[in-house]
Amino acid sequence: MRSTLMLAVASALVATTVASDAPKVTGNPTDVTYKAQIADDNKNGVSGFVEIAAGPQGNGADIKYQFNLPAEGGPFTFHIHENPVNATGLCASTGAHLDPYNAGEKPACDTTNLAACQVGDLSGKIGDKLPSGGNTGELDDAFTSLVVGAPAFIGNRSIVVHASDKTRIACANFELVNSNGGGAGSGGGSASPTGGAGGGGSATNGTATRPSVTPTATHTGAAAVVSGSVLGFLGVLAVGAALL
Repeated sequence: MRSTLMLAVASALVATTVASDAPKVTGNPTDVTYKAQIADDNKNGVSGFVEIAAGPQGNGADIKYQFNLPAEGGPFTFHIHENPVNATGLCASTGAHLDPYNAGEKPACDTTNLAACQVGDLSGKIGDKLPSGGNTGELDDAFTSLVVGAPAFIGNRSIVVHASDKTRIACANFELVNSNGGGAGSGGGSASPTGGAGGGGSATNGTATRPSVTPTATHTGAAAVVSGSVLGFLGVLAVGAALL
């Protein structure tokens, strides 16, 4: 009985991942730019791009976006997803939102505390969903990395546009479009993504401008939280062993 209880508690600890605030990013290479361009043949009528470069002095990132979105299916959201689009071109291959610090999707991203948001939740960070038609905007984000190997690195990931029912209607890989030897490595995958159901539409200049957002939250340390979780797990095992 006691052994069964110990194993149940230990399993629950292993399955639960503790969330922590995202750290502010410094040292982004200032000569590197990544861009995810939605293919012109998207059958869902989506076109546009997301472009990411370093912020001033390499602190954080300057994220620019432009979308032309279909008349139906909105309002729309867009996120950085953890995987690139694979050779099938299907948006389902991109995995979940980029969330290296385990913020989760609920509660929703709070624009007054962007450190607690998913790194890839760009719609949440601007505090708005996008309407049909043209949309352009810029986000000053302190938590996006252009450094290869960093948890919040976006160069090997993708952008995904969702309809209001969360259907993935367009996607594209981030590709390295500018580098003067900054050593940022290569961009996203080699697929030519066409969206969850294909492509259509051509890029046009947006007319609805979203406000810039500057994060102010500070780092609480993901490593410390993870270490605490591991120690807690070991403690449970020790207690369970004593009960046997």
